Amino acid sequence: MTTYETLDGSWSGSSKEMARVASVRDKVTYQNNIGALWSEAQLETLGFKVVPFVAPPEPTLEELKTSKTFSIKAEAGRRITQIIPEWKQRNLTAQASQLAEKGRFNWSTSEASSWDAGVALWEQVKIVRDKSNVLENSLEEMSLEELKTFDVSLDGVWV
Repeated sequence: MTTYETLDGSWSGSSKEMARVASVRDKVTYQNNIGALWSEAQLETLGFKVVPFVAPPEPTLEELKTSKTFSIKAEAGRRITQIIPEWKQRNLTAQASQLAEKGRFNWSTSEASSWDAGVALWEQVKIVRDKSNVLENSLEEMSLEELKTFDVSLDGVWV
C-alpha cells in the first residue's frame, strides 16, 4: 500500500482510489471532467477541505500594460526569428565583422552580394522592431477594456 500526501496529513489507498482523490484536488477538473464522484462530506472525511473556486482579482491598468508590453516583445522576437533564425543572425553578424575588417573596397562580387542579402534581411527585422516600438507606445493611450481585448499575435496588428 502506498502512502499519499493530503492537505491534513497522509492517506493510504490503492492507486485507483488515489486517482479519484487526486482528481478532486482541482475543483475545476472535478466539476468539468470527472463529475460528482464523491460528495463534499465524503471528501472532508478523507481529509480534504473543499473550497469554492475564487477567481483571481482583475488586473490593474498598469499590470495589463506591463503584461501586454512583454507580449509585444515576445511576439516581435517570434516574428524576427521567423525572418532570420538565431543561428543565421549569428552567422550574418560574424560575416559582417569579417567584411568590415577586410574593407568594402576589397570585397569580391560574391561578398558584396552576400552583404546586400544580409542588409535586406536586417531591413525586414528593423520593420518589426519599429512596429514593436509603436505598439508599446500605443499601450499608454489604451483603456482597460481595450487592453483586455488587444491581441498582439494577430497579423493585422503588425501591418
